[in-house]
Amino acid sequence: MVRVVDHDADQAKPLISKKWIYVFDKVGREFMGGVKAVRIVVDKYKMATGHKISILKNDKTRFTAKCQEDGCGWRIHFGPVNGDISRFVLKDSNVWCWFEVEESCGDNQVSQAFDR
Repeated sequence: MVRVVDHDADQAKPLISKKWIYVFDKVGREFMGGVKAVRIVVDKYKMATGHKISILKNDKTRFTAKCQEDGCGWRIHFGPVNGDISRFVLKDSNVWCWFEVEESCGDNQVSQAFDR
């Protein structure tokens, strides 16, 4: 199980499946379990959204991924919290730009989820 922590939350809580499309919406969100947890979350996000993601950096101290589609600016970047590689934080995210160009990449089921 992957635990995700928001700065405004008291403790880590498991994410339910329909919430995976929102997992990268807050810079500063922490992922307990280091880069391994981030890899699992990215896989679950891909399954939930149908998004095609390329991994650019993937080691113990950083993780960066971007959309595979040309012209799409979707990107996420993670690093350890204060050097603690067992906790990774979302340092940069522009996943919202994907929703502006939803016709060019991804799956429409995600945009429909945001319209609700």
